[in-house]
Amino acid sequence: MRDSLDAEQASAQQMTSALLERLRQALAADASSRASLQLMAKQLAVSTRTLQRRLSESRTTFRQEVARAKLRSAQRLLIQTDLSVTRIAVSVGFASSQSFARQFSRFAGNSPGRFRVFSVNGGACPAENGASGNARRAGLPQADGR
Repeated sequence: MRDSLDAEQASAQQMTSALLERLRQALAADASSRASLQLMAKQLAVSTRTLQRRLSESRTTFRQEVARAKLRSAQRLLIQTDLSVTRIAVSVGFASSQSFARQFSRFAGNSPGRFRVFSVNGGACPAENGASGNARRAGLPQADGR
């Protein structure tokens, strides 16, 4: 009986992980879109409530996953293009470059400009002022995916 329960739990965890990965891929495909929970649930062929429950089981929310997708897209643009920070902020869906810079700093541990300099120069981008702890306390996704 115990083995059966363990197998069911393992299967449920695998399903949750797979759904989370599919959601992240869908959000990454178009991080600038104004994706809604309902639209993503429909695209993933699950109910809205099931998607919410699976995200909760993974200790995240839809809002956090959308923010993570936007910020990862911004990281790619900072590294791969010479677009201005303001242009990147707008292209990934932020209302202002100030709100983008604030959230990016919490996520990556540095301002977008410093992140770009460190990344382009091949150096590590050290977190300043315990930024990953700030992101954790603020409920934001962190650069390492936690």
